[in-house]
Amino acid sequence: MDNKKRLLIYLIFVFFTIFSLILIVKISKKDVPSIVLKSPGASEIVKQRKVKFSWDVDYKRQITLFSHVFLGNSKESMQEIYSGIDNNFEKVLKPGTYYWKVQSKFGNKLIESSIATFTIVNNFPILEDVKASVDKNVVSFEWNAKDPDNDPLSYSLFLYDSSNNVNKIDLKNNFYRLNLPAGRYSWKIVCFDEFGGATESKLNYFEIKSEEEKVDFIPTFDIAKKKDGFLISFKRLDGYKYYLQILSDKEREIKLDKDFYLFTDFKEGVRYKVRLKVENESGQKIYSPYKEIFVESKDNVPPNFEVLFPKDGFSGISDKIVFRWNIKDDKTEPSVTLYLGTGKDKLKKIVSNYKAKSYEYKGLLPDTTYFWKLVVSDGVNSVESPIFEFKTGPLVEIIDVIGTENDDYVNDVLQINDDIFILMTSGENVILRDVSGKYNLDLNIKGEGVDVEEKDGVFYILANTKDGDYILSALKNGIFLFKKRYGGKYKDTAKKLMLSDDGIYILGDTWSDDFVHLYGWNDVFLQKLDYNGKVIWTRNYGGSKLDEAVSFAKTSKGYVIVGNTMSKDMDIPKSYGMKDIFVMYLDKNFKPKVTRVFGGENNDTASALNITDGFVYVVSKVYFNKDRETEDANIYYLKLNEDGVRLEEKLLGGSGNDICNDIKIYKDNVYLFGSTNSRDGDFYTYYTAKGFGDLFISNLGKWTIVNGGYEEDEVKYGLITKNGIIFIGNTSSQSGLFDKHIGNVDVFIGKVER
Repeated sequence: MDNKKRLLIYLIFVFFTIFSLILIVKISKKDVPSIVLKSPGASEIVKQRKVKFSWDVDYKRQITLFSHVFLGNSKESMQEIYSGIDNNFEKVLKPGTYYWKVQSKFGNKLIESSIATFTIVNNFPILEDVKASVDKNVVSFEWNAKDPDNDPLSYSLFLYDSSNNVNKIDLKNNFYRLNLPAGRYSWKIVCFDEFGGATESKLNYFEIKSEEEKVDFIPTFDIAKKKDGFLISFKRLDGYKYYLQILSDKEREIKLDKDFYLFTDFKEGVRYKVRLKVENESGQKIYSPYKEIFVESKDNVPPNFEVLFPKDGFSGISDKIVFRWNIKDDKTEPSVTLYLGTGKDKLKKIVSNYKAKSYEYKGLLPDTTYFWKLVVSDGVNSVESPIFEFKTGPLVEIIDVIGTENDDYVNDVLQINDDIFILMTSGENVILRDVSGKYNLDLNIKGEGVDVEEKDGVFYILANTKDGDYILSALKNGIFLFKKRYGGKYKDTAKKLMLSDDGIYILGDTWSDDFVHLYGWNDVFLQKLDYNGKVIWTRNYGGSKLDEAVSFAKTSKGYVIVGNTMSKDMDIPKSYGMKDIFVMYLDKNFKPKVTRVFGGENNDTASALNITDGFVYVVSKVYFNKDRETEDANIYYLKLNEDGVRLEEKLLGGSGNDICNDIKIYKDNVYLFGSTNSRDGDFYTYYTAKGFGDLFISNLGKWTIVNGGYEEDEVKYGLITKNGIIFIGNTSSQSGLFDKHIGNVDVFIGKVER
């Protein structure tokens, strides 16, 4: 009996040992989650001091991990600043560039995100209404200043007299009064914040005139050329102080103790004006007429200059332009005369005797060809440029700015005849409204709008909820026909809605294994409903890792799905980097025919899809350039045929982040809509006032318009109408192109003449 008990115990022990080994093997084979940094993103420009850090844990089911966040000004100096189970927190930081990452433990495994960099911008102070008023000998300086970050400001007043002597006065207030003797003065204000941000006003001028007194004589002098220079002589009278004033590119004043002065430090090719200033005991000043001194240059070499912008034939200029040039002259500082006109025979002088190397001109007409030239003179020689040509783009105007006191974001737009409807998220509420505001309906959904379509007078509205499901609503005349929720036990995200004669199609991606039979962590799904919202079927696509949906459209041969992938198996044939763009062609039975994958070594993601006249157009955000590597986002434009053959591709970008959100095709024109903070490349700074992110509208290969205010502006959607191009987006600006502001982030509607 005891032997049987021992045998039974032994068998039980063996069973549990084998079971434990199997369990350990299964656990060891279990997919390891990955940590994806959301905000701040890679190379993101942050304009606020309070930074919100957030990240996601990519896994096939919802899990909570204990996370550690590390932050520093370099990869080597990162230190832990947060630990906890929440996947987001806020921290106030000083301006600068930071590196950050997140670490967590999954069982005994240490998992770590990639390292991302972001930069907190120190917004420069804004100086306005800089002016000086003169009352006899009393000068009152005043100005208005504000700091976008609400930093305390200090000021320096720089005051120059006629001899270019400078007096720097440090101030805490924006007003200063000073008693000055008669003379000519120039001055400027420099405004500082505590982090080194400085804004400088232009150089301003004023003159204090002495009280008129009767003068007994007018000073005179003679100039004689000598071997070593020019001898300036005069008859000196007792009781007076004598000064010699010499004018060229700057003004000099020399006190004269004798009745002559030998002028030796002159330059060839420069014209000098000289005169006597005589001052009596009461302070009255008397001036002689000017005389000129000039020595022609022996080598007589004309100035050399180069036109930097705009180059000949440039198109897409807005209503203002900054002319830029570079001048080289070893002996003098030449002056520039700029001519501009709408015809080669209609050039008019815009500015003359100009010393700077750039000039901003405002008030250009839209869709107009302009001609311009420079004449550069060193006082002896004048050199004239060829006549250059540039063309302005179409007129851009903001029709309206709409929103509430909440943050308002546009999610989709729909044009029905002459009406435009906007699906937007206001705070946490999903709202459908028209541009005029007469139609304004709160759908009573906490989440984010996705897509809106219309058929037979019924609006079909797709939205994602805060808790990981999606809702399709159907309403007619403001009355709900149905409002249904879909999804599985984990996170399911809808991305696109398409109405067809045979039903409703919803594209999205899912983590739920009870929603579809998952191939990987996260799959793309396509779902068909009837017009009562009943599910007919749901299918999934992807590989063994993470696959995301972006957009979906119908072709003459079937359907096209555009998305992003980390997979390289099953429906995804290959991989180039961390995340790639895929274009999947389905037959009319929704079975994959061919899948094309595009991308570089980093995270490259699709943004928008357009199918027109049998061609498939895709725009994406990529982190590669012509040399295949960059830390900034560029725009990748791709044109394919209905069989997946690549017909055309272009890379657009500059030194900053350039993002395209929508693409529209009209005849032979390809229109791109998005945002940029580049100051060169394909999004050249056409004007001097540039914000953190500017909106752009581009007619590919023909013109690009960059405009906006001083904050962040972004076009999200474009519409081609019979009256022109309508563009709709988000703005946080209240300056520049925008003179209306409601909340922190508003929705704007603009128009471009086509």
